Amino acid sequence: MAQKNRKTNCKALKRATVYDNKGETADRYSVFLDGSVYAMGSDPFSPLGFNQYVGEKYELAPPGSHLGKKTSVKKLPDVIKAAICARAR
Repeated sequence: MAQKNRKTNCKALKRATVYDNKGETADRYSVFLDGSVYAMGSDPFSPLGFNQYVGEKYELAPPGSHLGKKTSVKKLPDVIKAAICARAR
């Protein structure tokens, strides 16, 4: 869960595109933000969690169903919103 001091509302959320594979893999969420791509698990701040830079969008296969279903940022758990805001800093 997002801690109270973690920002869960930032301008970056409006720029992010997120795909959710519903937990089929440890990197459940694929986040596209300002040309960069990040993979995040359900608990990205945990020492055992997953929150990794994958590369630049132009270096990777185009986003699509292989990443899961495109999802609204508004529907994401607060901890994922906080991780996106932290990556945007």
